[in-house]
Amino acid sequence: MKLKVKEEIFKLLENPNDSFIGDRRIYEGEILKDLVLKERFKAERHSLPLNYIFFEKLTPCMKIENIENLGGLMLENIRYEDILGYIPSVGFILLLFNTSKESAFIIKKRLIDSYQFQKISDSFNIKVIEEKDFALLNMFSD
Repeated sequence: MKLKVKEEIFKLLENPNDSFIGDRRIYEGEILKDLVLKERFKAERHSLPLNYIFFEKLTPCMKIENIENLGGLMLENIRYEDILGYIPSVGFILLLFNTSKESAFIIKKRLIDSYQFQKISDSFNIKVIEEKDFALLNMFSD
């Protein structure tokens, strides 16, 4: 994912007119890094491929159930420093990874702030694939 895309997303996060609030550490991915490490350990313990990560509890106030219905997330070439962060005020996870396709994946809850979501999807040409209660979004940048 190109640095310019990250910078543009950070601008959205930092705009005081938007509803994004929270600890800067969360945006920078510190909490998610810890979460991914725990999930990777769990994957190893259950003999899953190292690049197979599934999320059960993201925060005490947000839980994604039946993630297996999405087939999990098969992500290649994961680098922890590429994780952008968690945006708690709108209830979705935004992960940026360096992959061969320069793609990012978002898992969102159904009850997301539609205005904020539309703003981001319009900015970054996000393709939405509906899957039961959640949408798996594949975002490509130019």
